[in-house]
Amino acid sequence: MRVAVLNSGSNGNATLIEEDGRALLIDCGISAKQCIERMHALVGDVEVLGILVTHEHSDHVSGIRTLSRRLGLTAYATEETHDGSEGHMEGVHTIHVEPRVRFEVGPFAITPIPVAHDAANPTGFHITTGDNGLAAVTDMGEMIDAVRYFFERSNAIIIESNHDEEMLMKGFYMPFMKARIRGPLGHMSNTAAGGAIADYGPDIAFLAHLSANTNTPEKARETVEGILKARGVSTRVYLTHRDGPTELVDVPKNIDVRRRTE
Repeated sequence: MRVAVLNSGSNGNATLIEEDGRALLIDCGISAKQCIERMHALVGDVEVLGILVTHEHSDHVSGIRTLSRRLGLTAYATEETHDGSEGHMEGVHTIHVEPRVRFEVGPFAITPIPVAHDAANPTGFHITTGDNGLAAVTDMGEMIDAVRYFFERSNAIIIESNHDEEMLMKGFYMPFMKARIRGPLGHMSNTAAGGAIADYGPDIAFLAHLSANTNTPEKARETVEGILKARGVSTRVYLTHRDGPTELVDVPKNIDVRRRTE
């Protein structure tokens, strides 16, 4: 299994998961044209089997309707996510999924992960192919037990590293917005992301959804890698980008029996 984050941030989110010429997308909050071009630049011609939708906020769903029409895609989302998408999923063939209920699409076994965020029944996704395990859990205010469970069973994670605490508190946002971002249904800080990665020690971790106003890539990497070094954790850290894709990364095949999803 290989993974690349095609775009990440409040301006749009999309992720590609590929296995032997077949692929899934997670979200499409960028234009369908951008999504397709970036995907093809990384993996060439690939059979896209569907799109997993985390929640209804526009930076995750704005391109879904056009993308689905062009590629003939089925979307997989909670009923609340579909109904709250304000037309962005209108006419899209959608299969409703439930948190913690596993389903399969091609070679991928997928379990929606409940997350703490101010949306209608939002989820992340745990995706496995054989001995690979990936947990994608952007847009969450804090770690909850369901996320911890799937982190224990993943050797790759995509996790939100939204803001630097000092930059947020000194920044220009109104107090209510700062409180929302810092709250349990808001967004994870660099420090929180680093602690979560260190707790579970996956082989690789992508830092996602970096704020343009209250973070920098340098601060995110420095904070997270500093925590990992202090705790003796050797996870490889990849930064995601607001204006382009990451490299395509192989997910190692080394989940042991203890960490397999039941």
